Amino acid sequence: MPIGLYRTTPDGRILDVNEAMVHMLRYPDKETLLQESVINLYVSANTRDDWKNQLSLRDEIYRLEVRLRRYDGTEIWAEDVARAVRDEQGDILFYDGSLQDITDRKEAEEALKRREYELQTIISHLPEGVLLLDGDHHIVMANPAAQKVLNLLVNEAQPKLELLGDTPLEVLENEAGQPWKEIKPADDKGSEMVFEATAVSLPGDAEKSHIGCIIVLRDVTEERQRQQYQAAQERLATVGQMAAGIAHDFNNIMAAVVLYAQLIRRTETLSPRYQRYITTIEEQANRAAELTRQMLDFSRRSVLSRQEMDILPFLKEIYKLLERTLPENINLHLEYDEEKLIINVDPTRFQQILMNLALNARDAMPQGGDLTIKASRLVVKQQTAAPMPNMPPGNWLMLTVQDTGQGIPEDHLPRIFEPFFTTKGPDRGTGLGLSQVYGIVKQHEGYIDVSSKVGVGTTFIIYLPISEFQESILLPAPTQKMFEGHGELILVIEDNVPARLALCEVLENAGYKTLAAGNGRDALTLFDESTQKISLVLSDL
Repeated sequence: MPIGLYRTTPDGRILDVNEAMVHMLRYPDKETLLQESVINLYVSANTRDDWKNQLSLRDEIYRLEVRLRRYDGTEIWAEDVARAVRDEQGDILFYDGSLQDITDRKEAEEALKRREYELQTIISHLPEGVLLLDGDHHIVMANPAAQKVLNLLVNEAQPKLELLGDTPLEVLENEAGQPWKEIKPADDKGSEMVFEATAVSLPGDAEKSHIGCIIVLRDVTEERQRQQYQAAQERLATVGQMAAGIAHDFNNIMAAVVLYAQLIRRTETLSPRYQRYITTIEEQANRAAELTRQMLDFSRRSVLSRQEMDILPFLKEIYKLLERTLPENINLHLEYDEEKLIINVDPTRFQQILMNLALNARDAMPQGGDLTIKASRLVVKQQTAAPMPNMPPGNWLMLTVQDTGQGIPEDHLPRIFEPFFTTKGPDRGTGLGLSQVYGIVKQHEGYIDVSSKVGVGTTFIIYLPISEFQESILLPAPTQKMFEGHGELILVIEDNVPARLALCEVLENAGYKTLAAGNGRDALTLFDESTQKISLVLSDL
């Protein structure tokens, strides 16, 4: 590329230039350029002043990149290499210098800087952590997300990066380009967090085959929690289906026992001794029925009697009940933020939730402690993260039951809602209490969360939708009196023979007539062939 040569005076006159200079600045001819003041060639007048000051302080050549204005008004970048020519007294006579057009290079540099800035901006705002390491594993660059992860995964005392959490860096380098590798903190710092990392090797040249690597880190803690939550939900749903089937069959068996016990009790000649036997049979049958109800609650197959209910008066009544029930060494606390929180629930089932959790807390505090029940409103918005996976936006009752008991071991937490899982000794529960709580909450379209630390205590948080209705509607308790019949015909459909026979006998003793069928097909035949009007059909669904 041609180089322009010039000679100028300190006052800005141009004494001489070569043709390359004229062509570079796009002047029509040399004479026109020589008539120009050199000051007018600079885009910034300050550049000329700084240039003169630098040359006045030195005798050697001075290099400077300057922005110049051409004759047609366009601008270029030029490298100016100049020196001051002095007289015998040291005064500057003129400046001799050269100009080289470096516009293409400067534009390329500016474009590179823009790309670097854009890339740095993107990397800085990535949710994943990005690390650049040299060949000796020293950190060359780390974006903000990587800095946060490094605080949890790297010992500050390490002079260079040898370990990422519990994983040697060599393992990542050897598996460069492979799928993500799971990494966990090596100590207690962030012990509940899970990360994934992958590495990309930076190839070198002939002298050095490897000059470093790029490591990408991402926090997958919430993703793992969602996966575990989903797996637990699926496992509990499967167990719930099994529990529902068992409860159904068990109910059929116990129905015959209860019905025949009731028939025997009606025997007028029954001695007191056999009356006691019957009482024992009924009591044990009721215990079995309660067990079945708990299993149905867990499997979400219970029949609910839901109504709009103000939670706070209800909690105050439960508080009084627990005060009489719990040992004196347990301090009971009730806290609430609002005076009215209406939810749509089955009051009996809701009471069962609180009683089960309170009794669990009692068993966890044999030496006494604090039991706190707190009710508050939680507003989940569309744009904010919900406390539970798949929890829709809206107003929620957040019911917290917290104790200061022994706590639950971490390896037990994933199983505490499974039926019959218990850490208590023999004769201290069936292991259905928490599974019943879980099922009732789910049947009310709610969510339940638990956190615990051994030696500190356990906290259960239940989320239930707050009702759109703002008034509590208390329904009267249903009566359980059996109406006497007057010869009405009832069609009984029950596949369990003992239960079917017992039910028919109870109905007939109450004044009804019965037709019995073991399945739907037989029932339809009886229905069509019956000469008497069938007033009621009782069917085991």
